[in-house]
Amino acid sequence: MPLFDTISNAVKPYDASVIIRENELTVTNRQNGKTITVFAETYYDKNGAARFSEYIVEFSTQHRHFEEDEEEEIIDYILSIMRDEVLPIEFFCNDQRRFGGELDRKKNPCVDPAKWLADISYDAAQHAAFTYEINSWSGRFDTGKQNLTK
Repeated sequence: MPLFDTISNAVKPYDASVIIRENELTVTNRQNGKTITVFAETYYDKNGAARFSEYIVEFSTQHRHFEEDEEEEIIDYILSIMRDEVLPIEFFCNDQRRFGGELDRKKNPCVDPAKWLADISYDAAQHAAFTYEINSWSGRFDTGKQNLTK
């Protein structure tokens, strides 16, 4: 798959290994074992004629869908994860996943979950019973589960 070869070349400057299977690519951080996985998926209409393809990029608790012609965006997203610019954040209540997303360190360099909630129109005080967890490619910004309010 040409995109997988392009991704493999793009991540060469990082200390990562790449495994390519038929419809899947996995980039593994050699330092900590964290992985980014890219899936190619194809769907057909009920007549089996029309075809729709997409790529899904997964890291930690976050995933993002891309159209098959968004190769540049896919590579930019993968590299932003590997540069710790995009950090998955997941919120839990009673140890059950509730919702999540990603922190953009350019917009939120202090990695503040309460600010992130405010940015998406949630009031942190209303979610005081929640815990959160942030993950990063390098591990430098990993929090483990933390109380939202201290």
